[in-house]
Amino acid sequence: MPSIDPSSPRSTTSDMPSDNNERRESYPLSIASTSSSSSGSPESSFTTKFQTHEKHYRPITEDDYLEEEEEEEKEHGTSESTGLLGFLPLPKWKREIEDKLSLPSASSTSHQRRRGRNRKQRRSIFILLVSIACLSGLLMVGIYVYYQRSTYIRTTTTEIDESPYIPMPEEVSQNQSSVELIPISAPQWIIDVKEIADDPTHILIPPHESDSIELLQPVHDRLPYDVLESYFSTGLLPTSFNSDSDLAKQRPMDLVYLFVNASSEYLQEDMELAEVKEGIELVGKKRHWRDNGELRGAVRSGIKGFNDNLGNVHVISADWAMTDRDESALGQEGWRIGQIPEWLNWDSQREEGSKLNWHFHSDVFRLPIDSDGQTTIKSNRIEEVQKPTVQDELEEVETEQIEDGNFGNSTEDGTRPQPQVRLNPPTPIDVFWNDEQEWKELATPNFNSFAIESRMSWLKDVSENFVAFNDDMFILRNLSTSDFRHPLLGSVFRMDSGLLVNPSMTPMQLTDSGEWGALQHANQLISKRFPSRRRMYLHHLPKIQSKHIMNEALTMFREELSVSTTRTFRESKRGQGDVEMAWLTTNLRIERWRESLLWSYIVAKVGHRNGGKWNNQARSDLIQLMKITDDQISGYQNVVIERRDDRLTLADSFEADKQVDWNGPKASVYQYSSLDGHLNLLSDIDNRKCIFSLQQCLPARFFLDPEISYSSEEIFKQLAFVEPSCGDCLITALINESGERGIEAFLPSHDQLYHPNTTTSEREWKTSEPILQLTNSWEESDFSIEANVFKGQDIWPGALERIDDAIELRRWCIKLLSRYNYVFASSPVRFSPIHNIGELRTALRSVEESPDIAMFCINDDQYDSSSGKVRRLFGSWMNEKFGGSIPGVNYEREGVEWAQVLPEDERRSLTREEEEKDRHGYLPMPIGNAGNNHRSKQQKNRNRDKIIQKSTALNDDESPYYHDDENDSNDNNNDDDENDDKFNEYGWKLGVVENITDANW
Repeated sequence: MPSIDPSSPRSTTSDMPSDNNERRESYPLSIASTSSSSSGSPESSFTTKFQTHEKHYRPITEDDYLEEEEEEEKEHGTSESTGLLGFLPLPKWKREIEDKLSLPSASSTSHQRRRGRNRKQRRSIFILLVSIACLSGLLMVGIYVYYQRSTYIRTTTTEIDESPYIPMPEEVSQNQSSVELIPISAPQWIIDVKEIADDPTHILIPPHESDSIELLQPVHDRLPYDVLESYFSTGLLPTSFNSDSDLAKQRPMDLVYLFVNASSEYLQEDMELAEVKEGIELVGKKRHWRDNGELRGAVRSGIKGFNDNLGNVHVISADWAMTDRDESALGQEGWRIGQIPEWLNWDSQREEGSKLNWHFHSDVFRLPIDSDGQTTIKSNRIEEVQKPTVQDELEEVETEQIEDGNFGNSTEDGTRPQPQVRLNPPTPIDVFWNDEQEWKELATPNFNSFAIESRMSWLKDVSENFVAFNDDMFILRNLSTSDFRHPLLGSVFRMDSGLLVNPSMTPMQLTDSGEWGALQHANQLISKRFPSRRRMYLHHLPKIQSKHIMNEALTMFREELSVSTTRTFRESKRGQGDVEMAWLTTNLRIERWRESLLWSYIVAKVGHRNGGKWNNQARSDLIQLMKITDDQISGYQNVVIERRDDRLTLADSFEADKQVDWNGPKASVYQYSSLDGHLNLLSDIDNRKCIFSLQQCLPARFFLDPEISYSSEEIFKQLAFVEPSCGDCLITALINESGERGIEAFLPSHDQLYHPNTTTSEREWKTSEPILQLTNSWEESDFSIEANVFKGQDIWPGALERIDDAIELRRWCIKLLSRYNYVFASSPVRFSPIHNIGELRTALRSVEESPDIAMFCINDDQYDSSSGKVRRLFGSWMNEKFGGSIPGVNYEREGVEWAQVLPEDERRSLTREEEEKDRHGYLPMPIGNAGNNHRSKQQKNRNRDKIIQKSTALNDDESPYYHDDENDSNDNNNDDDENDDKFNEYGWKLGVVENITDANW
């Protein structure tokens, strides 16, 4: 038992003065002396006092008589007020003393004087009472005014004492509070664009400077501090926060599309030049760039589906430098040729009110520039790698890789083709550049959607959060912005927990024409900076993207992404491979949230409180948090933490929507919120539990020597990266400690202040946002407070700058966490790869029969020799579904038909086999295999589109549900599917989609 300091006021009760002693010492000395002499006669008492006064000071005066009378009255249990009022007679001994000393009529004179003094005292008391009443009234008025002002401050800024803070300028506050959609005005170069006669699919672009892009911009749609502080701490919104509060309104959301048309003669010419430059030959890849008119219907579906929730629509397309022949034919030396669809009226781009905004590759292909204005370069300072010759390429055995692992091409008998093995893997080609212009010459023109998507965040005037589409993705129902981002819960992700991406890529995937090489390369980058693990697949659907997360990725992986963007084709050999940007940024957000949770607790809360160390006090905190016993410590045993099942985060979100009048999701079911922690990988026990191994998770002598301290950064790296399952389990324990709502257990206290170094630190990337290390490797990162927390980073609406330049770590951590929160959701969607007109008919028919489907992707996987029937049927469907007048569609030329046939479609003729395939949707099965039930079932599965259903974390024993247009209930071979419950690392499986309201337009 620890010793107790005797000097402490809390040491023992015997050291404290007793209550009686305190009361005795508070009495006047005159009363004490009167009490002690009461045993003698009244006369001797009075005589003694008279002599004492006479001897030392002066003769007794009449005032002394009054004092003596007051003392005697107290001695006999009476009071001055009762004596003066005549309720009690004067004591006999007092009258005798007056007679012996021949004093004047004391009984009459003293009573008169006492009455006079009493009147004065009553006047004084009256004046005092009146003064007190006035002061009380003023005080009450002041309290009322202060309360009203505090209420107003809590509504508009934050519930804090403003005295330590510098007021925010009014114009800045108003600017940060504005959420109005500002119309985009056209720059001069768009106005100066010239159209080409008799060519509605190309324009001439004048020379112009691209707008500069500032990386690591502040997040502009963050809720005020008092709102986030209340929500992160308690899980509830302040009662004063409502639809009329600042920054309460949901912001409109922009949509971004990519467009390319391979029929362009300019594109075909530049594509052939790019193939030669990269030393590759493309065969059978036309489907990647074929235009079936999808963009027109896709954009119309987005405008119709988002309706009032829509901001603006942005489209990115290709542009090329003019050749000498082009300049001779078209004039305008130094201009560029840009590609547009024939239905676009370019005059709409010159007008301010157009919903559609067109962009070109040359404006978005930019390099990251650091805070000192230095562009990311990659100089060839050592030795340039020799580029393989064409003969080297021909000697390699080139084989087409599977399109992807989930929705890849199938062979004609319904089985999925197996990849053939190369005799030799492709040889990577390194690239170098000394400035942005050299890099642009490598990267453009670009025919690789992975490279183009990596630059979406640099679109001019795009919203903070936007939805990224391919041109074959359609919205079929009314949606809300909360289907993609909720104001409190964050970005909405639709992940497939049954399909995991490996954390490394193989050498053969360097030239993968599908998406799995790009996915695994992205996970390879993430797994170097964060824990290395398999991660969930992101469904091939419209995806939420955030500018600040994309720019953060472009900063952290600037060299890797800059090199991958120079890959003008997916089959390129440059660099280490493609990177799937949407998957990368989604998992960057997920991992940043986890990292921020652990850093807030380990470094900012516990570490800062103990001088940057994990000492004996930190051990005590951990023991209490994890409920570690002495036996577990002595035996270095495992501690089992069970996740609490009473969290109310998602349930409360509906109440928050009502309070602030937010539109909730219309076609999504929220499944898991990051505010409930980080999803752990499965352990050997029930997936609601996790194991915190004392031997594995902590340093060897952590509990053995109480004198040993460890730096908080050392503990953080151990739990966050070296042993990631330990960090996951710590998060679970802290969520449990936080209760039913909020994440209070992670947050530093209100009084934890950090005073950063006043000297200017050398930082490559300076930002007003709190961001942990912008590095591509955790091992090379410094996670100390000094290396991550800087002045001004804890300021935003409702959180003012302190006068003393101190940083409130609680505010800093809340602002950090608010960058990354997210929620998993499910929606009724359909993905349909199309190889022929039969599959298209089946897909369109199933969509019409399923009005609950919200998002629909038709992936063109036809052969290069496909007919125009698919294009005509597809155009007719889009015209019927999205044609006519739609508010916001004010950018189209009049008279452009939907169903069209490309010239090459008119020239070609179908073989008998292709006609049979078009008629039935698949080739007839050979007679010898007609009785093969297994092959028959595989063929049936080819024509069955799976509705991607919600993956539930609750394991509610729901069986997978598939939509079958040919009535699977009559299929005798589907018994194997009924009990095929496939669990993944997260303990999730596919569930049933319930009916969702507002299914129709």
